[in-house]
Amino acid sequence: MFKKIILFLILTVSIVWLAYVGLDIMSDDNKYHPEQLFAKADGELLIVLRPIETKIAAIESFDSKINGELYAKINKESFDRAYISENRPHALLIRNDGWNLQKIDELLGTSTTSKNELTFDGYQIRFLKKHLYLWKGDLDYEANNGDFKYDKNASAAIVRFKDENEIGSYTDVYFKDGGLINFITKDKAIKAGKKVDDQELFSGYISRAISSYHFYERDYYSDVDSVFAKGPMFLWMNNGFVEVKYKGEKVIISDFIDGQDPLLVLQDFSQVFDTNRFEVPLTNSYPAKGSYTVRQLEDIVVISTKGTTCDQFIADYKLGNTIALFEAKSKEVYGLLPRNVSERSISSDGQVSRSVYQGKVMETHAGKIEIENQAETSSTINMASGFQVEDFVVLKGKGNVVLLGSGGEIAGFSNGKQMWKSSFEGEPIGKLEQIDLHANGEEYTLINTKDRIYLWNSKGEQATGFPIKLDDDAVNEVKFYRWKGRSYFLIATADHVIHYNAKGGELNMIRANILITEKINVWASQRRLFAGFRNDKDFVMYDMDKQRIHRSFEIGAKATPVKIPNELIHFTIQENRLVRIGQKAERTPYGSYANGKILGVNTRSKNPIIIIRSDNELHFLNIDGLPFAQIRIPFNEIADVDIHINDLGKTSIAVLDGLENNVYLYSADGNALLEQSLEGQEKVHLQTVRGEKQITTIVDDFVIQYFEN
Repeated sequence: MFKKIILFLILTVSIVWLAYVGLDIMSDDNKYHPEQLFAKADGELLIVLRPIETKIAAIESFDSKINGELYAKINKESFDRAYISENRPHALLIRNDGWNLQKIDELLGTSTTSKNELTFDGYQIRFLKKHLYLWKGDLDYEANNGDFKYDKNASAAIVRFKDENEIGSYTDVYFKDGGLINFITKDKAIKAGKKVDDQELFSGYISRAISSYHFYERDYYSDVDSVFAKGPMFLWMNNGFVEVKYKGEKVIISDFIDGQDPLLVLQDFSQVFDTNRFEVPLTNSYPAKGSYTVRQLEDIVVISTKGTTCDQFIADYKLGNTIALFEAKSKEVYGLLPRNVSERSISSDGQVSRSVYQGKVMETHAGKIEIENQAETSSTINMASGFQVEDFVVLKGKGNVVLLGSGGEIAGFSNGKQMWKSSFEGEPIGKLEQIDLHANGEEYTLINTKDRIYLWNSKGEQATGFPIKLDDDAVNEVKFYRWKGRSYFLIATADHVIHYNAKGGELNMIRANILITEKINVWASQRRLFAGFRNDKDFVMYDMDKQRIHRSFEIGAKATPVKIPNELIHFTIQENRLVRIGQKAERTPYGSYANGKILGVNTRSKNPIIIIRSDNELHFLNIDGLPFAQIRIPFNEIADVDIHINDLGKTSIAVLDGLENNVYLYSADGNALLEQSLEGQEKVHLQTVRGEKQITTIVDDFVIQYFEN
């Protein structure tokens, strides 16, 4: 009997002891202290201080974690403070006026009749005075070695544990009006970083056609990326860099220290020379593989895995298509977050900035937005040549051009992409010309220097027999013509005109009896072929069939030839009056134009159009001297003019301001067709493509095509 009593006492003590150990945390002595419940096994602890204004879905660490669904279901008006684990299924809710079954029902939206076996969504529930504890399964409890410190005015706080159950860092969270959320993190491990005005640094360079934006301050980023900290970009960088998504490609934009040359730094790292293509890593994720191109643009460098992407990005800068110049885009990127930051991220996932100051990181969230992708609605095609463009010719369609460089470079583009590139020696005489060499629709590009004639096919290859080497220096630009199904070329030297066939073979020499300085003209009259030779005084009409001079007469300075059916006529300004000169030397006076000057003749229309400048007015006439359009322009330096009449008979006129480098578009009655000018230099070409007006012009080493309705 005595043994049974002893055994019963031992069993009773064991049960009591196990209950005490298992439920000690529930006792009235520790009163469910959060410091006893939560420690390093929880990873992070979210302390909700203002349940009504705290939106847990906006806090990434706890949005979809273990207890996120529980928190979403409970009544936020039924408690005053909450402690929620990141990694383990338990939470502690504090209610200042104490818990009872009725208040628990309000919290959970249930009907509870007994204090025993309280459960909710798989959570067990215990409550004592102000504390209500919810948990799942068997949990181990280990007290942490610190107090939870937070700003009592915050909406919430995040505590992060580290080894030995110490608190590594903590963040105060503030939910503000307008969807802004501020996170202020205290972390003794933060050693580097400063606040920078990235808008001032980069908005004037970055294209508005971006779909994401991520800025990093130099020292702040070097503390989290060892590859960057030991790499070339860290050496040249002054303040920081931006990663953007531009037309589907990642582009890095970095500033650099005055006196540094990023290309030389990269070449030194890579032990290569005379290249702008590199493979050395810049960050721990860039490049993901392969190599990248680096281009310098004033005080920054532009980096992308595709050189054409760099070129397009720089073209947007030169065209003024930057964030800084578009208020809506500027507000989209910089408007909601603090101005001076250590990091700024703008994307469809949200807007976030981080600022380092005295061992603290202030993190601001502005919610998710949809960044307008201007790349999808771009109204330009930007073609980068890599050389200073001097001239161009436009082919049919969009993005189809051939460019001429001031250093003898030439390049062909198709659909906006460079397809071929070549070069030649010597100064070009005259302008680029597109010819249909064999009358089969294949375009060839023609130009000459003083000692050679060059002819490239659509693949950038020299045509058979070209280049033609001239024995004597040419004095004018080469003339191409077709006659009776065959192709020919004429070019003048000081003493004679040389005649070539389509393969560059010399046919004969022609003596014109005058020094030819202007381009030769060829036309048919009464089924006979004639060539027109002229200088600034005389004109010679040469019979190509009979190989003799047919007629010659004095024509006067600055006469402009116009080919019409069966005749070559000339126009000139004499005593401020427009005069037409026929091929028999007959003269017909037309209207008067004060300080008149013939700017050119547009021959791309069905009928030639004469363009005359008179002071600040432009006049457009047909070959009978009748004006059909007139424009008064607000500037003095006219670099170029082009006119186009579409299939519906609607007239558009492009005028290039040579001083401001702007292109203006007008209708035939002089009304402006665009609200603002377009950037352009040297030359402008106007045509219609698929119902849109296509304006082609030069901007430094780019040829730009604008498209307007």
